[in-house]
Amino acid sequence: MRSIFVRVKDYGTVTEEFLTKIHLDHFRHCGENYDKICRRVNQFSYYVTLLMVVIAALGLNFFNIVPIYNNFRNRNDEDAVTQYSIYLSLPGVNQDMIYTFSTIYNYYISVMCAVLVCGIDLLMFVMAFHVVGHIMTLRDDINNLPKPKGKKDPVHMKNNYQTNLHVDIYDNEENAKIREELLKCIDHHATIVSFAGALSDLFGPILAISYVNHLVCGALMLLVCTTGDRNSVVRCIPVTIVVFSQLAQISVIFEIMGSESAKLMDAVYSVQWECMSANNRKLVHMFLTKVQTPIRVTALGMVDVGVEAMVAILKTTFSYYTLLQSLGE
Repeated sequence: MRSIFVRVKDYGTVTEEFLTKIHLDHFRHCGENYDKICRRVNQFSYYVTLLMVVIAALGLNFFNIVPIYNNFRNRNDEDAVTQYSIYLSLPGVNQDMIYTFSTIYNYYISVMCAVLVCGIDLLMFVMAFHVVGHIMTLRDDINNLPKPKGKKDPVHMKNNYQTNLHVDIYDNEENAKIREELLKCIDHHATIVSFAGALSDLFGPILAISYVNHLVCGALMLLVCTTGDRNSVVRCIPVTIVVFSQLAQISVIFEIMGSESAKLMDAVYSVQWECMSANNRKLVHMFLTKVQTPIRVTALGMVDVGVEAMVAILKTTFSYYTLLQSLGE
């Protein structure tokens, strides 16, 4: 699935849009806050990249080195069966006859699988980090909208009749400035929503298949880790850790995206709309309506990717594991 994914046309389109338009480096000139959040996102992406490389390296090395070590240890035992990380069925050829080639090929396949799985997931994570960064900068822009410069008499502003009523209110010049800032925020929000939708369309099938894979393979891996022999346990534990850490990373990262976008509602509602002109109030109302729906990535448009989905998968996985364990007894 992942080898086909990189050949999909939308993959190149979304990646190009991310690199040329969405990446926060293109917005560092917009203000000190943008630069600060960009540096924070880049630093966090760097550490997540290191973590992914370490996890992938540990998983593929343990998976391949254990059979090689066992074969070396049993090299003088004539009754020992040669072990492989991946067993190949070749017509007319015994895998033992091409042991060196088979071992190198298995290692190559493992590396390619790790690159496809972790590489594509890492790209998805980095895109999600930058979406979260955009949401944070948008929230700061909303919170930093200019306040009224002073108290004014609204009656006097309309009909030149002087009263003792003075309230915080924007004058015509300030209303024009506020309208310009509000339109920028609305456009920024529309860009974020559009790119999040593109992420759902692009990564939705992979996320759905990953969830199904965790449901099916998670229980089997736990069963092997608890009931298998020593060699199987040593090989499967790192892979199991990789699989469940992948589930946790996907769920937590996209949950952060949803929770950060939910904060936009409070930010927009806290805008001093009562001090604005009627047209600007209508604009704020429209903006508030738009931010009511949190920005989320979905798996095939059916399931919101997040902690709630992860908890449901873990519950189901452990239920299947308990069932398989009871059947084995």
